[in-house]
Amino acid sequence: MGDQLDRLLSLMEADGQAGKTSPPRVDISEIRERLKDLLILTPRAVLKSPLDGIEIAGILGISEGPRIGQAKEYLTEQVLDGALKPLDKEAAAELLKTWSTENP
Repeated sequence: MGDQLDRLLSLMEADGQAGKTSPPRVDISEIRERLKDLLILTPRAVLKSPLDGIEIAGILGISEGPRIGQAKEYLTEQVLDGALKPLDKEAAAELLKTWSTENP
């Protein structure tokens, strides 16, 4: 979500206020506070791929292109899901190789 988080929460809030047939209202202010607390406790630098684009390109043996972004997104998802430790470059490289083989 990144930079779009505030816009997403505002959209959710507007949706809840606009329709009478919408699902029960969600307290967006409570969600904002919880997210704020989480961001303080968990620096954004930790919630990203342990490998940068140059490292990914080197491991995959490719130059620039959309494949690097896809790989980086995959690794970031693995960190967010708890399947990969945020700073574990070795495990990230192994996951990346497996992902690349399974997703040619």
